Amino acid sequence: MTPSMPQPSADPFSTATLPDTTDILVVGAGIAGLATAYGIARVQPSCRVLVVEQAPTICSVTTAAAGGGFRCWWPENAGLGRLTRDSITRLRSMVHEDEGAAALEFHNPGYIMMSGRAEHVQHYLEKAAKASAHGGGPVWLDGRPWPADRPASTETDDPGDTFDLDAYLDRRDGIDVIGCPGIIRQVLDRYWVRHDTRMADTAADRENATDALAVDKVKALLHIRNAGHLNPVALGHRIAARAMATGNVTIATQVSLVDVVYTSDHGSSDKRVAAAVLRHGPSSKEQAVHTSAIVLAVGPYLPILGTQLNIAFAVANEPHARVGRGHGGEGRVRAAIGVWLAKFNARRRQVVFNDPLAAGPSPGRSWTFWSDPVAVKTDNDGATTRMLSPNVHCRPWCPPARPAETDALANGTGRRQFTGVWTYENQQLRGSSALSAAASELVVPPPVPTEYPSFVLQGLCAMFPRLEGYLATSGKSPRQALDCVDAVHSGYYCKTHDQQPMIGPILRDNASNRLHGLWACGALSGHGIMIALGCGHLLAQRLLAAGVIQAEAGAGLDKRTIADYDGLFNVALGEFISNNASLADQM
Repeated sequence: MTPSMPQPSADPFSTATLPDTTDILVVGAGIAGLATAYGIARVQPSCRVLVVEQAPTICSVTTAAAGGGFRCWWPENAGLGRLTRDSITRLRSMVHEDEGAAALEFHNPGYIMMSGRAEHVQHYLEKAAKASAHGGGPVWLDGRPWPADRPASTETDDPGDTFDLDAYLDRRDGIDVIGCPGIIRQVLDRYWVRHDTRMADTAADRENATDALAVDKVKALLHIRNAGHLNPVALGHRIAARAMATGNVTIATQVSLVDVVYTSDHGSSDKRVAAAVLRHGPSSKEQAVHTSAIVLAVGPYLPILGTQLNIAFAVANEPHARVGRGHGGEGRVRAAIGVWLAKFNARRRQVVFNDPLAAGPSPGRSWTFWSDPVAVKTDNDGATTRMLSPNVHCRPWCPPARPAETDALANGTGRRQFTGVWTYENQQLRGSSALSAAASELVVPPPVPTEYPSFVLQGLCAMFPRLEGYLATSGKSPRQALDCVDAVHSGYYCKTHDQQPMIGPILRDNASNRLHGLWACGALSGHGIMIALGCGHLLAQRLLAAGVIQAEAGAGLDKRTIADYDGLFNVALGEFISNNASLADQM
């Protein structure tokens, strides 16, 4: 579990008895399964939904390993752009209706991407124009609305006199692209420096804070507004509570799906779901629960469950990790690795994480990306380097919760949490069996190589030169600098070859039998936080259109949703064929 995110003190979902019958069985109580149950409950509150989870707690695998980020940014995918915008809108409604921003640790400062290359302004503009057409909102260039026929400017003159910083700070939708050095400095000063220097004790500290971020190095900046982060486990529990409020949704942990029982007409290859055989973990007792519809929402276990049910899903699992002390993760790594949680000792006032990653106002807690490749040292003496892909990124994890913690940070004796991620692809593993859907070899959690924390810290030096200076003056290697890190956790993102989610009926098994009543909500490719509520709504609408559930309480078929996603997000069956793309390529 994620140390920085509060967990419920007791699991209210463990149950010793299961119903004999349910209208719909949802297998998996991560963010996808819970959103599915919630989507169904909103359409038909009287529908009996049983959600089963093999782990002792809900949201304990992929959801618990998530960084909690969300962003409406899909330059290359119109369908996912619409789905994400719809899902984030539903997420905001949930937060505002429950007044739950604090409980969910919901923050909406956006995502900031930076580059040291001026030509990246044009690249950002091209991406922004595509994302805008896919639900990303309007585009601004250097603070002014940007029409498609206006060329990007990378001139060094400063149009800052006409730049409205307050209007920039007030925007909550759309995409800003900035190439003017003066405006870049204004923005980064406001977002990173001003609210951080309140922690400074002396004039020298304030002066030092201004160069903690590589402001002068930044030649292009992109700010995605409809983006932010939250506590994914808290969100899962909030969705579960919303679903269970109908009185007809039951969630049972330590229960796994063993088999599906079908009926079929004589001489027909059609198979209809009639029951599910479930095993209760504590007793290992098996029980048949009668149902006509089963939804598989099991995250990275989808290939394994497919093997059990004689169904080949065209998916693969991409490993990710949160890195900390004592990980000892030597061994095989199957694909891209993301590095998440770390805690740094703040005794040295000049440590970068004590300045630009301070616990300040919401805008200062943006996910911040470095869009250029970064060379890292792969050995202790620095003689060997390796160029890694762009998009190392980080953000402060959360502000101090208690005054004593604030005081400790102010006097340099506290610890500040931050999140660092670098989802780069291991070139040696591209296209190998590492990305195969070999169902019998899922290692949970996946092993993490020992060099990953070092690589992430080196990558962050590109944005935060103060960190590099700290490592040099302290005599610490990046690995030694992690002596305050608490733990390592890793998990998988289940994805299709084109990273499209699977939201719909499973049409056939490996014997080419036509299946009726078996559905999937999976392969969310690590985007569960930002698309889960939209996925749950879409699956509920498809169940409604198929006659599996009936609309109640004023709800009806959302014809626009059905039309918008017609032909999209179908369940992919067969062999997974890698296109050698990692999740980092989505940015």
